[in-house]
Formats: sequence, C-alpha cells, structure tokens
Amino acid sequence: MNYTVRWLRPAEVKLRALWLRAADPEVIADAADAVNRILRDAPFDQGESRGRADHRVRFHHPLCVRFLIDDAAKVVYVAAVRWIGF
Repeated sequence: MNYTVRWLRPAEVKLRALWLRAADPEVIADAADAVNRILRDAPFDQGESRGRADHRVRFHHPLCVRFLIDDAAKVVYVAAVRWIGF
C-alpha cells in the first residue's frame, strides 16, 4: 500500500538549510529522495517507534527524520530532519 509523503514546513526549511550548507548537496538530496521512497512504501516497517507506533524515527545517513503516520489517510508526515553525518 502506497502512502503520500508530506514534509511539514519546519522539516522542509531545515532540509533546505542542510542542503545549502552541505559540502556535497547531492548527498542531502539523494538521502531525502530515498527517505521519501522508503516511507511511501511501508512506513510502519521503517525506523524506531517513539512512544506510539505511528510516531517514528528513521536514520538514513547523513540524515535522521522524525515522522508521523496517518494510516487512515495513507499519509506520512515528515515532522523534523537533522544532520547526523556518516
């Protein structure tokens, strides 16, 4: 079952800042694209739960994303992103 992946505004802003500061912006773009593909296909199978099954964290080097799953609407919301390095 495919989900729609939506980045909430604060996560978008942070991702853009990471991309602008990166020595190799393509690495950031590739990681974000991979996160989108992975979360679209099976979000409950990804990362680690954080208190509830629908609140999760996924590490995809060099990024870490925190996301929320709305299973009824089939939408995954990326709420936060941060740089974790390699």
